[in-house]
Amino acid sequence: MTYLGKDISPRDYIFIQKLNTITDIDKQVVLSLYQPIIGASATALYLFLVNCPQRIQHKTIFDMLHFGTQILYDARIRLEAIGLLKTYITQVEQQDKYIYEVCTPVSPKTFFSDPVYCGLLVAQVGENQFNVLKDMYMIKSVSTKDYQDISYSFHALFGKQLKVYTSDFHSVIGQEKSQLVLDDKDFDWTFFHQLLQGSYILPTQLTAQVKYAIQGLHHIYGIQPLDMRDYVLQSHDMVTNKIDVDKLYQIVRNAMQNQSKSSTQIEITPLSETAVGHTDKKSALMTLCQNTVPAEFLKHIKHAKNQQNASGLYYQVSQNELKLIERLMTQYGFHQEVVNLLVHYILVVLNHDTLSASYVDKVANDWVKQHITTVEMAMAYLQTREQKRDVPSSKSVRSKKGNVKQIKMTEEEKNALNDEDTPIDDEEWNNILSTLK
Repeated sequence: MTYLGKDISPRDYIFIQKLNTITDIDKQVVLSLYQPIIGASATALYLFLVNCPQRIQHKTIFDMLHFGTQILYDARIRLEAIGLLKTYITQVEQQDKYIYEVCTPVSPKTFFSDPVYCGLLVAQVGENQFNVLKDMYMIKSVSTKDYQDISYSFHALFGKQLKVYTSDFHSVIGQEKSQLVLDDKDFDWTFFHQLLQGSYILPTQLTAQVKYAIQGLHHIYGIQPLDMRDYVLQSHDMVTNKIDVDKLYQIVRNAMQNQSKSSTQIEITPLSETAVGHTDKKSALMTLCQNTVPAEFLKHIKHAKNQQNASGLYYQVSQNELKLIERLMTQYGFHQEVVNLLVHYILVVLNHDTLSASYVDKVANDWVKQHITTVEMAMAYLQTREQKRDVPSSKSVRSKKGNVKQIKMTEEEKNALNDEDTPIDDEEWNNILSTLK
C-alpha cells in the first residue's frame, strides 16, 4: 500500500530512533550542503527529529513546525530520498504507528566525491558557490614525503597501562574481543585479497572485526595468506552470509593441534641453568622469543619436554593453552617476545606441566604492574627476583639476654621462603587438614 500525505493523522504515534550519534558538524553539513537540495522544510524537520523526544505524535510536529499534513509528507519523502531518514509503519488496533529512523549525513569528503551529490548542489547554488562550499570543507593536507613518522604506537605508550581483567568489563562495553591496533605490515593483504577473488567471500564481508582477527591469528600462529584464505572460507556461515570470527579462531586452533612436529628445536635447560642468569643462553632465548610466533614457541617447548620424558607419554598443546596465548596478546596487550618469555618462564623455569589460566593471569598481572613491555625488561625483572630470593639459609633470633640463637632451616622452609608460589602437595594438605579436625 502506498502512503500519501492524506494518510498522515495528527493522532499517529511516532518512535524516533538514532542508530548513531549526530554531531554538531553533521548538523552543519545538513544546513550548508543538503539544505539547497532538499529545501528548508525538510531541513527543519530533520533538525527537529534530531533533537526531539523519542515518542511523539504527528500533532507535535504540526504544532512545533507549523506544518500541515502535505508539507510534512513532502519534507519527509525528501529526507528519505536523500538518505537522511528511513520510515517504517505498522497498524495496531486500526491506528498507524511509525518509526522514524534518523540517519547521519555523509562526510563532506564523500559528498564532494560523489557526482550525484555534486550535480544536485551545483544545479541549486551555481558553480561559484559550489566551489566556495567545497573549499570550506575539503581539507588540504601537507605532503609528508620528506618527513619521518616518529609517532608512538599504542602498545609503546599504553600497553603497560592495560587493564588485564578485560572479561570483567565485557558486560559493560558490549565487546567480546579487544579492538587494539595490531601491526599488519608483514601480512600481505594485497595477495590475500587476490586469493579471495572468485570465491563466495565478498570484500564487504571482511569487516573491521574480521580483519582484526586475521591480523591476530597471523601474529599468534604465523599464518600466511594462502592458509588464511582456506581458514576464512571454512569459517563462512552460509545462513548469515558472514564470517564467523569465533569459528575462525576454533578452526585455526584445531589446525595447530593437528600439525606435525616442526624441525625447529628449543633447548630446555634446568632451573639452575636458566637463561635468566647466563649471558649466552639469555641471548639465544631472546632471539627465539623475538623470531618465533607464540603458538609455535609453545609447541616446540612441549616437544622438547617430551624428548626429556622417558615414560613414553607425551605432553600435548591444549585448546585452553592456545586460548591463553591469544588472550595474552589481544587482551593483555603483550608483544610476541614477551608472551614467549612468559610461556618459557612458566613451563621451563618453573617446570609447570601446562599453562593454567589462574597462574598465567597471576604472572601476567605482575608483569603489567611492573610495566614490562619488552623481552629485555622481562628478563631483567626475572633476574632481579632471582637475586632477591637468595636469602640466608638460617635465621637469627635474639634472646632477652642479647644472645643470638641460630635456627637451622629445613629444605621445605627454604623453598617456602624463597618462592611463595611453590604449591602444596596432597600429603601436606592432608597433614594440615588433620590438625584442624
